[in-house]
Amino acid sequence: MKKSGDLVRKYYYCSSVFVIIAHPLVNLTRPEKEPLYTGYTPPQIGVVGLLTFQAVMTIYLVFLCSTYVSLDANLLIEIGIQIEILKDVLENSEDIDIFECVQRYAEIQRLHDKVQRIFRVGISVNFLTGVLIFCTTLFRILEVVVSELMFMLPYSFAIILIIYIHCWFGNELIYRSNGITQAIFKSKWIGRDRSIQKNLIIFMMFTKKPIHIDLAGGLLTMAIPVFMSICRTAYSYFTILQKFR
Repeated sequence: MKKSGDLVRKYYYCSSVFVIIAHPLVNLTRPEKEPLYTGYTPPQIGVVGLLTFQAVMTIYLVFLCSTYVSLDANLLIEIGIQIEILKDVLENSEDIDIFECVQRYAEIQRLHDKVQRIFRVGISVNFLTGVLIFCTTLFRILEVVVSELMFMLPYSFAIILIIYIHCWFGNELIYRSNGITQAIFKSKWIGRDRSIQKNLIIFMMFTKKPIHIDLAGGLLTMAIPVFMSICRTAYSYFTILQKFR
């Protein structure tokens, strides 16, 4: 799972570097030099100066966004790793310390709560804007020239990957936490004291509900079905835009 997080982070940085460096260079080589964003060009600075300033600020913002998105994905991976460690302890330990396992599970829940607070607003807004940006970019791709297409395709794929990665690791979180109850049942509880067996049963009752990440105030759960719904919504939005084309 750690390798997956590193791969996601490297892709975000590499795709961002390509887009934010290649795009200004292409603009500078054109006869009609235009800034990245429409705005007033002060005579003292000139088009090249404004283009350089916009490119530097874009690089800063893109790397800031890439770091934030990569951090979110790695936090989900870290929760999954801690769940797997707990399951391994439950299944393979000869002498289970039930109180230590309960404490470890409580620490996982606290980490989940902290991640949930981070995701409550930031990722929910990211998902909403990501869907709108992807739909609009998809519609725009039909009208751009080849030189603009080489920048819009990596950008569109990065938006899709941001949404998909979070849904994938959110789905992995649900799947792995579902196995905690089975790991407790597979533990070496036969022949143990009755008090320990009762504590294990109570522990199983607390772990029946899988750990998951809520979006939009609990209206959505970060999982693969949400990604599929987003794809269907994007297709419907794209169809509506085509009618007004």
